[in-house]
Amino acid sequence: VNTGNDTDRMAFGENRSLATAKTIAYWKGLREENVLGCAKYFPARGVRVVDIQKGFPVIQLFEDSIQAYPFKSLFDQGLPAVMPASTDLPLFFEKKKPARKNKYSSAALSAAFSGEWIRRNLNFTGLIFIDVDKMSGDTDKLSTDDAALFAFQAGNDMIITSANVSATA
Repeated sequence: VNTGNDTDRMAFGENRSLATAKTIAYWKGLREENVLGCAKYFPARGVRVVDIQKGFPVIQLFEDSIQAYPFKSLFDQGLPAVMPASTDLPLFFEKKKPARKNKYSSAALSAAFSGEWIRRNLNFTGLIFIDVDKMSGDTDKLSTDDAALFAFQAGNDMIITSANVSATA
């Protein structure tokens, strides 16, 4: 659903019902041709760090309900894979202690933990793909390797990266 955000450039329109109908039709076409479909980018729109336990953040995510609507319909249709957005959001902390201990950017947190949130809150049973290059951008403290490990520790299934890929390959 196009709402004017950066990830909307791939949207099917501004009307959520029409965008959802087009999304489902596209997904059904992929499925009929035995193509594994992966919906990108599930919209997390808020991150709050509640605590840090054993160096690992405990967070709460908030979704953009308008943009999430087509994703929810795809999940109900049996979509096999989803990739959460890696969005640089304002990062909120419930207490000062987690703020001092947190070493992850909001982009890393939103991407890494969205998958578990999607599974728990939207009953998604498919694969969660994570683009670690977006998690470990120029402003983040994570290397690509650390971002990949962090993403797996957060419960994601598939790691996508272009690191160490030869330009001549």
